[in-house]
Amino acid sequence: MNEEKNRGGRFFAIFTVLCLMFLSLVYGSAAMYFRFFPSGFLHQAFTSFDALASYYGRFDAGRIANDEELQRTNLWYRARTEKTGTTVHDAEQAFDGLTFYTSGDRHGAVLVDMEGNTVHEWNKTFAEVWPDPKHLGPFQNVDPKLIFWRRARPFPNGDVLVMFTAYGPTPWGLGLAKLDRDGEVLWRYEGYGHHDLDIGPDGTIYALTHDIRTKPLRTAEWFEPPYLEDFLVLLSPDGRELHRISLYDAADEDGQRVYTTRYDHSGEDGDLMHANTVRRIGAEFAAIHDWATEGDALILLRNMDTAIVVNPESGRIVWSFYLPVGEAHDIEAMPNGNMMLIDNLGHRGGGGRSRVYEFDPVTGRIAWMYHGTKDRVFDSHIRGAKQVLPNDNVLITESCGGRLLEVTRTGEIVWEFLNPARMKRKDGGESVAIFCGARRYAREDLPFLGETARSPAEP
Repeated sequence: MNEEKNRGGRFFAIFTVLCLMFLSLVYGSAAMYFRFFPSGFLHQAFTSFDALASYYGRFDAGRIANDEELQRTNLWYRARTEKTGTTVHDAEQAFDGLTFYTSGDRHGAVLVDMEGNTVHEWNKTFAEVWPDPKHLGPFQNVDPKLIFWRRARPFPNGDVLVMFTAYGPTPWGLGLAKLDRDGEVLWRYEGYGHHDLDIGPDGTIYALTHDIRTKPLRTAEWFEPPYLEDFLVLLSPDGRELHRISLYDAADEDGQRVYTTRYDHSGEDGDLMHANTVRRIGAEFAAIHDWATEGDALILLRNMDTAIVVNPESGRIVWSFYLPVGEAHDIEAMPNGNMMLIDNLGHRGGGGRSRVYEFDPVTGRIAWMYHGTKDRVFDSHIRGAKQVLPNDNVLITESCGGRLLEVTRTGEIVWEFLNPARMKRKDGGESVAIFCGARRYAREDLPFLGETARSPAEP
């Protein structure tokens, strides 16, 4: 009899616990839906878990098993043509020089001449620079195929500044390093450098970094932590950190002017700003605009379609401007007082979704624009870069197309180079590796090359 009572008591206790668990689940769901107690705590807990889950591996491609999986990342896209290398070269109109590029298929950078011949290469894997990358925490073993040189800049003596980035993890910036012409490490910076960098005339390095933030914002309390926080970092030529400015804190000090701009990237919770460009403002531009000072940093916030100018000394935002664009990249302050950028999704006509345009940052008036045509599609829904050349042509990086093109101000393509990094697709076609960025240099800008900088066709 006692044994039956004990059995019944245990059953009743288990049944009671299960009922309480069910009622707790129902109440918790209702609290989250109708926003009553303890929804604030629960929301914080859930978003914290989501952010930490993101931080510790939000992607399925932690290890890439085969080429087919690699082609599903955003480092490879279906090739539009089987052609590779230089396909257009108008020697009379193109700016003669050497083109330096980084590509999604490699831990390295390549320098080619106008005919597409490789003049010099820099190659250094992330593992060689950081054999024991403790600063990455759980991402110490990211598959090397997912790591690439996002931005890099060569120096006249052959040194190169490198920003390592990975596809997948959050934060995705892995660090910055300076290498010599032979790939030997000169210094490392372990901040989570991402997207972009620039170098001032005195060698000061401007870079973007990010990290996970749990501290709430004072003037945008509606955006609840945790989330990715972007920083502007200034480094000395030897890699010492001089300034580190939180763009969130700078916006707080700005009195919510930045946060009142639109934010419609609902699928990217936790990444309010998504800074993707940093450019040092030069003396000519600053002389035209009284709100700018030489040495300020121009930064593009992609997810807010907004450009801001930050003074590194004060850490304050001195200017902000809403841009009628679609996920733009690579904004630049020009000596004539205008700005130019890649508008990835802003073109509404035929010939692709992308355009490059120059505009007045005060009035917004467009001064010049380039977009694709039916026969020459220009379409890169992410990434991209541009450079105004000394002859006033514009070198454009069409990242997703694996294509570099130089265009005149009348829109004529006078040089085109297609990424030779290809991969066979399961359907028999080809995929092309993205171009992360490209810059053209005059031969005299890179004296370390000596006579090797001359094309084989030259005397």
